[in-house]
Amino acid sequence: MLELAIAGEPGLLLDLRELRREGPSYSVDTLQALRTTLGPEQPLALVLGADSLLSLPQWHQWRRIPQLAHLVVAQRESSELEQALPPELAEALQGTWTQDLARLQRQPAGLVFQLHQPLQPEAASAIRERIASGQDWEHLVPAGVAAFIRAQGLYTDR
Repeated sequence: MLELAIAGEPGLLLDLRELRREGPSYSVDTLQALRTTLGPEQPLALVLGADSLLSLPQWHQWRRIPQLAHLVVAQRESSELEQALPPELAEALQGTWTQDLARLQRQPAGLVFQLHQPLQPEAASAIRERIASGQDWEHLVPAGVAAFIRAQGLYTDR
């Protein structure tokens, strides 16, 4: 479904190495593999939700992640995310926040960019609930994804 969702979006690539990896799959390992493939100077960004950013200190080798890629943080509600960070994460990310997209393109990693654009307000779980209960939902996902969900009969009680 992710492949269908990003179809036609320039610059986005679906990478399945985590699904193919045997054993535990850690984001830091995936980013290291991508960094090895792309080289040390190619900009690389990890897009994650604000909730994931807040839990970053619980991730495997989390301090290496900003060394390997920029962090692009998407959140549904506007808030002062920097003020909500756990202390050790706030300290680790101090001085890395930027709203300058050009900086993300000029350096390979190490910056944090907070998306300030309208995102899908409904969580995936809410969309699945709408599907299961027979409510309108197709306008909430890309057309290709909606067609796939319908064709496969996903998230219904049928």
